[in-house]
Amino acid sequence: MAPWPDERACWAEWRSILVVLRLLIDTSAWLDMATGREGQKWIVPLRVLKAQGKLELLVPALVIEEFDRNRPRSESAITTSVLDRLRQLRRELREYAGDKHEHIWLAETAQHIPLVNATAPQNFREVSELLRAGTVLKPAEPEYARAVQRGLDKRAPFTSDKNSVTDALLIESYASQISRASDHDVYAFVTSNYRDFSAPNGDRRHPHPDLAGLFDGTRSRYAYQVEGLHEVLLGQFGDEYLAEQD
Repeated sequence: MAPWPDERACWAEWRSILVVLRLLIDTSAWLDMATGREGQKWIVPLRVLKAQGKLELLVPALVIEEFDRNRPRSESAITTSVLDRLRQLRRELREYAGDKHEHIWLAETAQHIPLVNATAPQNFREVSELLRAGTVLKPAEPEYARAVQRGLDKRAPFTSDKNSVTDALLIESYASQISRASDHDVYAFVTSNYRDFSAPNGDRRHPHPDLAGLFDGTRSRYAYQVEGLHEVLLGQFGDEYLAEQD
């Protein structure tokens, strides 16, 4: 799927008349925001724009379940990673500064470790709040039927040996939402799961050909990772979005 050459111009035109941007963000992208050092760069604007009524979060119940299931392990991994880095710094200090200065570093480390343990869950807590404050979507019979048909037809996300029912229900929930869109609605589907949703062996910023019909590049956009979310928010809100990142 080739990039839309006049995409920025289209977004500038739509921004002048649109009220709400509706986002369906996959669990994988939410986890990226929660685990990333710069997660607040996206979490804060999402929260502010939602509070202002300019953005709606479409949240399949399956995403809440997946996020909650992955949260303990991911939170623990963050704390472990940071503490491992602190231990590495200790080894480097001992190597270059000698043992006599080690006690100074240890005193500083003792102050940082509680801070690490306290701040590591912050992104997870705020993402969880955003999910629960969004518009919760529960799959109905039409979504289940289309998901089953995707499996029978071996169409994305059923392109590997893994069970892709959850992913199929996710994309069918998005399809149901855009099928009811008004003339001025704008939607975006955000994911980091390139194996199931992105173009195979190609540019991961483009959807799989089996899903391409859901995205016209303007009123319905496919966004890959938090970088893709950034482009969507920038295109829709411009400087207003950038101001919330500061």
